[in-house]
Amino acid sequence: TTTVQQSALDEEISSANIALQSLSSDEIQVIGQLYSAHLASDLLAPKTFNDILATSDEGVKAQWIASAAGEVYGLLDKGTFRLQRRAQVPSGKLIAPSKCVYRVKLDADGNVSKFKTRATYGGHKEVQGIDFKDVYSPTVSSQSFRTILVHSVKFKRLVHNGDFKQAFAQGKLTEPKYMETFAELLYVLAKDLKSGQLTDEKFRSYCDCDLTLDDLANDDLILVVYGNLYGLHEAPLIFFKLVKEFLLKHGFRQCYRDRCIFVKRTDRGELIIIVLYVDDLIVTADNKATIESVMELLKATFEFDDLGELNFYKQIKILR
Repeated sequence: TTTVQQSALDEEISSANIALQSLSSDEIQVIGQLYSAHLASDLLAPKTFNDILATSDEGVKAQWIASAAGEVYGLLDKGTFRLQRRAQVPSGKLIAPSKCVYRVKLDADGNVSKFKTRATYGGHKEVQGIDFKDVYSPTVSSQSFRTILVHSVKFKRLVHNGDFKQAFAQGKLTEPKYMETFAELLYVLAKDLKSGQLTDEKFRSYCDCDLTLDDLANDDLILVVYGNLYGLHEAPLIFFKLVKEFLLKHGFRQCYRDRCIFVKRTDRGELIIIVLYVDDLIVTADNKATIESVMELLKATFEFDDLGELNFYKQIKILR
């Protein structure tokens, strides 16, 4: 019955075909409040960059382009990938496809909180044993998550959450990979080079060869991937190892039964619990000062945002 209902729902969403270009900012806000967070995000998010460029609401278009630019420059500045000519790719190396995916992030009340753009590597083209090997990365169980919430309520502990910016991109690959360029990257670089917002010197720092504005218009460019990226099979594992090693280095111990939970006793005997869920993180402690010290520790090493007291997590609204 559930499968039939889900199929009917998918068909209804598909037939409704709510086009992004026909929605104003106010209409997006209303849909976000009427539908569940997951469903509203699917309905509101554009499918392609052409959908964004065709949007009639200039405010919505500007927000999506700004989101795409933030993703492009964030990855370029981290050295996640660099532009190169196709002819320079070693013989036999896979040049994977690439694309950007979009998501409208909503808060606990269904209000639009962020227009999210994420560049992805086409890992579905890779062959296990040739292009990648070990990929397993643990995820926290829902039972563990609920148990920690109950524990925090019972002992009146504070619960805060944080978010790693471009989380996977903060890790590095052991050897480079290759992928096609994507429309958002070329659009943003060309626009900013033409306007002077991006200098030639800065642009060259994003390239592994000598390129100019005119080169962005042809199709012989690819991206050399040096850093971790969404879509890579090993991406979650690389990021998990990075955070795990950081926490262990700073005195946390990894829980045996749930490998995504880390605990530490301070010199004053206070218990700190950290829950890592893919690229999100929850911290529980007895007082705000302790939580702030943990958040500052994370910010000193990672690009990380302290989102404050936990009130909405993985489509669950949390009230205290």
